[in-house]
This record gives sequence, C-alpha cells and structure tokens, in this order.
Amino acid sequence: MGKNTATVIKIINIGLALLLIGLSIYHIILLQPFNDITTLKFFNFFTPFFLILLGAMLIAGEMKAEFVTNYFKFLQNFLGRGVFNIYLATIAVYIYESNDVLGFIFGAIMFCFGIFYIILHFCKPKDLGYDNEYSSASV
Repeated sequence: MGKNTATVIKIINIGLALLLIGLSIYHIILLQPFNDITTLKFFNFFTPFFLILLGAMLIAGEMKAEFVTNYFKFLQNFLGRGVFNIYLATIAVYIYESNDVLGFIFGAIMFCFGIFYIILHFCKPKDLGYDNEYSSASV
C-alpha cells in the first residue's frame, strides 16, 4: 500500500460524503418528510440538514481542515472514521427506509466502508498518511 492506495481511499471517502449530501438535498427538494402526514415526525424534518452537515464534516476531515483536526480528532484515524461511517450509514438507512431502495443501498455501502476503515485501523498501515495517535493534529 502506498500513496496511490491512500489517494483512492480519500477519493472514495469524499465521493461517499458527496453522495450523502446529494441524497439529503434530494430528500429536501422532494419534501419527502411531508409526503405522509400521518407519520410526520419532528426528527424527519431536520435529519437531511443534519446529514448535509455531517457529510461536509467528513469532507473537511479528509482535507485535514484545521477546525476538524482541533475539535473532531476522531476523524484523523481509521477507527474514528470507521465508526463515524457506520453511524452515518444507520442514519441514512433510517431516513430513507420507507420510500427508497437507494438509501438502503447507500447505507450498506457506507457500512461496508466503515468496517473497512476499522479493519485498516487494526492492520496499522503506516504508509497511508493517516496517524493513529493524533500527532498530526495541532494542539
């Protein structure tokens, strides 16, 4: 594994974050939280905005933005990214469960990449550019 593998992993992670943002915008544009008035929930209205914010945070973590390295240090190692991807996958499956197979497929892909990141954490690849001890984050 070298720089090419690290670049591919970063591109995939950014692509997943952009897909998450895109699905959330699609959800907002179609006004899907208001389609069925009998199951209208307060949580369903704000979840797409929440997912847009978390997708942007995932992109910022991949770009090593200073804000993320200072306050969200769990995104600086594979274990944190893996757990965060699994968390995003569960939210995506929940919000899109009633009306879209696309949300389930996206959640499954995000879950698989979360497991992949957790496996990478325990394999401890040193040449991928991620630091497992947070030493790259400035204090």
